[in-house]
Amino acid sequence: MRNLFFVCLILGACAGKKHKSVSEKRQNESLDCLFRMQALFTDAEDDFSFPLWFNENMIAVQKISVITRRIYSTEIKDAERQLREKRQYYFNQNGLLRCLVIRHYFDDEEIGILRYDYPKGRDEHGYARYRLVKDTSRLDAFQDVNVPEVKIAHYPVYPGTGFLVYRNSSTGKMRHYFPLGKIQKVDSVQAPQPYDDVILGSAFNPIARYILGKDEIKLEFTRYVYSKKTGAIARIIFYKGPLTTKRTIAYNTQGKCTGFVDSSFHNAKFFTHFQTEFTLDDKGNPMKVNTFKRINENPIILQTEQFHYEHF
Repeated sequence: MRNLFFVCLILGACAGKKHKSVSEKRQNESLDCLFRMQALFTDAEDDFSFPLWFNENMIAVQKISVITRRIYSTEIKDAERQLREKRQYYFNQNGLLRCLVIRHYFDDEEIGILRYDYPKGRDEHGYARYRLVKDTSRLDAFQDVNVPEVKIAHYPVYPGTGFLVYRNSSTGKMRHYFPLGKIQKVDSVQAPQPYDDVILGSAFNPIARYILGKDEIKLEFTRYVYSKKTGAIARIIFYKGPLTTKRTIAYNTQGKCTGFVDSSFHNAKFFTHFQTEFTLDDKGNPMKVNTFKRINENPIILQTEQFHYEHF
């Protein structure tokens, strides 16, 4: 009964609140793609203080109220797929995220629920405070199973000013945004320190992202490349030590994203690649996402995701 009450609490809290639309002037925003590929399918999916995974303009135009995303471990046969995680994104009529419910599964049995609630929406920089509600009581029956939970939140250091600096609640390190695309050296207030997170560009459309090491050495550097013709994200390049991964994002003739290819290199030597393909519905929104690699020209599916859309 307690679990039933908790589920009702989650669904009730995600159903009722409305927030005003936020007006932003942003460059490099593709108006044709529902997914914001700068963030979705990257580590930014766990960046709950900046919930910018979807194009809110398209969410509002299509009157989408809920996106349900099911993630399966494999697709050897439909009957053998195992549900690993389900994410439900709830939006208001202006296209802004109101809450995110994450359900974790083990052997197709639900073992935990997390809800990230956004009671005040987000600001023009993409930042949002969230309230976390969780229920992992069913883990008692699964001693060796761990439910991933990201507790890290970011808090503005200089609220109400032009300095976009946020403190990591877990490590105490800072995240610095420089919307003009470069560090203004005259800004002694916003001078990044070693191991701070530095983002050139906006949270919506970053140009580069890195962790600043000692002697201004850049650690875990990521570069974002946008199409000059369409403004859509075209490539993302991840650098981490000797490993480099180059992501090339594909679009069809209507400007809809159809997937991406990740090619990985070790010390500049190619060693593997993975391909992710989107199956689109009649509106051009992804409804199925397959990630696979080819072995002797045979595709081996590693993960399948399904997307379902509800409307106002």
